[in-house]
Amino acid sequence: SYNTAVGWAAGQSVTTGTTNTLIGAQAGDAITTGSSHVAVGFGALGANTTASNCVGIGYESLTNNTTGASNTAIGTYSMSCNLYGSTNVAIGYNSLAGNVFGSNNVSLGSYTLQSNKRGNNNIAIGHGAGYYIGEDDNYKLFVASHDINNDDLCTITPGSGPNPLIYGDLQGNRLGVNTTLLHSFGTLQVNGALSPTSGNMHDLGFYSPTYDYRWKNAHLSNSINEKIYFN
Repeated sequence: SYNTAVGWAAGQSVTTGTTNTLIGAQAGDAITTGSSHVAVGFGALGANTTASNCVGIGYESLTNNTTGASNTAIGTYSMSCNLYGSTNVAIGYNSLAGNVFGSNNVSLGSYTLQSNKRGNNNIAIGHGAGYYIGEDDNYKLFVASHDINNDDLCTITPGSGPNPLIYGDLQGNRLGVNTTLLHSFGTLQVNGALSPTSGNMHDLGFYSPTYDYRWKNAHLSNSINEKIYFN
């Protein structure tokens, strides 16, 4: 069976599961037919039964996972509430900890995507990035660093929180800066002033006899004309 179990009750229920490595008290203690797991830490993958190909490293990482397969959770309490979600990656303390059904999420940083429950295909990078994501949100991107800790977990309002540096719609291919609100008119959207890092040094667009990358129109609210044409 090629199983390795070290620690009190680790792997105690394995029947036909193979190639599992389970280290720590109660690590993988409910696994029956699940195979190819790595569980390191007290209670890691503790409720998993038939799912396979999970990695849980850290105290109670993936501890409630039952049938979610091919998850990777590294960090204390990472993905600790997950039951059925699969092919997620969570790295950091309490990362993706509230997820239950969501799949294909990538959560890098402590408290990232904290309030996600059923959302799929989300990406969060940075401490607390996307911690307030809506419970059912899909295809969202957050790059941020927010001052959040354990004392804040009970006061999170899913779908409401501070603006991240970068926010994106991964399905509609739209990217926002300093916002969580994206409309349908523009691939890049900015909440704030837009300026170059140094004056008289850079161009907007490019044109030569060989290459034509000019902008077509500019719409300005404080101008004589409603539209400016670039030539």
